Amino acid sequence: MTKKCRLATVIALPADPVIGREFRIVTMTDSFFSSALRFLKLGVLALLLCCGSVSCSGFRAAWRDAAGHPIDRKDALAGRWEGSWRSESTDHHGRLRCVVASASGQAPGDSGRYVFHFHATWARVFAGGWKMICNVSRDEQGGWCFEGARELGWGLGSYRFKGTVDEQGMFAARYEGAQDRGFLQMRRLSPPDP
Repeated sequence: MTKKCRLATVIALPADPVIGREFRIVTMTDSFFSSALRFLKLGVLALLLCCGSVSCSGFRAAWRDAAGHPIDRKDALAGRWEGSWRSESTDHHGRLRCVVASASGQAPGDSGRYVFHFHATWARVFAGGWKMICNVSRDEQGGWCFEGARELGWGLGSYRFKGTVDEQGMFAARYEGAQDRGFLQMRRLSPPDP
């Protein structure tokens, strides 16, 4: 008799006349291994984000520092942003925060290079922070366009990031890497009143 389930195939053989017991042979299906491999790769990606070059404490310091600075109305990007992310590959999702700052030597509100300092959560347990430098330019509708890339290391390939901030202050971006792709949505936060 053979029974199939999602994770394994169980083959029950008739009882052995000498031993008097039934034998069962269990074989794992290909879908189990491909799911396990995907889960392992995503786990490695999550670990990289957690233990990456920028720690969560570094993000917390940048977040607190940006909260104390007034928003420069000429610079639609610099400041604190908050929203969410969602993977189109796995449907994982979580909270997302970001501090955006113009690169040194650049006037606020100018096109050029900006530092995006992200902090994301997933599965309500894991969190990680990372920085990405993006090239930023004005679009024809009065908003901003930005794009950047980052090498993930450990054979996971690169992560590409591209998005816009419209004239209403809506941050919308897409990311794509070797193992995952999805989107980010955020709104700019105002600094607290003194």
